[in-house]
Amino acid sequence: MKKETLLIVDDEMANLRLLEMILSPYNYKITKTLSGLETLDILKKEKVDLVLLDVVMPNVDGFEICKRIREELGLRTIPIIMITARALSENDLIKGLEVGANDYIRKPVDPQEVVARVKAHIRIKNLYNEIDKARKQVEESEEKYRTLVENSLAGVILVKDDNIMYINIRGIKIFGYKKKKDVLGKKLSSFIDKQGIKKIKEKIEKIKQGKRVMPLVITKGKTAKEESIDLEICVNPIIIKNEEHILANFRDITWKKKLEEETREKERLIGAIQMAGAAAHEINQPLTVVLSQTELLLSEVGLPSSANQRAKKIIEATERIREIIVKISSISKYKTKKYIEGIKIIDIEKALNKKNRQ
Repeated sequence: MKKETLLIVDDEMANLRLLEMILSPYNYKITKTLSGLETLDILKKEKVDLVLLDVVMPNVDGFEICKRIREELGLRTIPIIMITARALSENDLIKGLEVGANDYIRKPVDPQEVVARVKAHIRIKNLYNEIDKARKQVEESEEKYRTLVENSLAGVILVKDDNIMYINIRGIKIFGYKKKKDVLGKKLSSFIDKQGIKKIKEKIEKIKQGKRVMPLVITKGKTAKEESIDLEICVNPIIIKNEEHILANFRDITWKKKLEEETREKERLIGAIQMAGAAAHEINQPLTVVLSQTELLLSEVGLPSSANQRAKKIIEATERIREIIVKISSISKYKTKKYIEGIKIIDIEKALNKKNRQ
């Protein structure tokens, strides 16, 4: 276990030895000095946990040394207990407290009182150290969280009464701005359409009521260049300093919407081609009957010349229809090609050209 270091300052050796004798049994490391000025040098070089400082000393008194410990050395948290043989006036008491003393002990000292006061101030100092350590840990944790939020791949925004209180780097980029000051303090409704604001409020109200609800809102947003974008927003009500806020993370899903639309267009096109292929198959059967019957008609003897010419025209038209049916059937079976972002569409022109070359 770490020993606390006590610095005892008194211009009389007997007093130093007495205090050392009283405190040594309690596992303290004792440093002594007869000089007030030497006190400052010791504190510059060593880590001291508590100072027992005599008030009345030659050259520089305890009040001045206490003041210089606080101001010159900047040691504002180290406990300083002042020891005095004289009866302190109210002015002396106030003066000591004003220059930074934590407590007083009167001479002749009571050993039990000395030990009790030293232990109490060491305990308080350790408690402050723990609080300071916890504060630093909280600050470090907050800094880590702040870094994670700032560098999140999704936009993060904090809103109070429709006013934007915070937005991260990604959020600024999604809305097309360069600096936070261009967004902070503005209304959320300046960046999201009315329908989206309404949906967000409805979601927040349901969440506050304890209802099971998906916190996602799909809506339209607006960039710095007045361009419309599609946003996916996840909202959550939070309390900060007893005030209601909305914390939201959001993504630009314009590309996703475009992808979905192109996929639907592809599916419609494929469906139309498949229907055309099926229709071509159905037409082909009666067309075959027409063609075969017309050819039989031409083979009959004694067919008038005019009827013969009409029959030949029927055969020519039927053959033309059959060619069209073959092309439609070929297109419906033709492999699709990859298009932007994984979408596949039918390249009709290429399919027709390839079929014609065949």
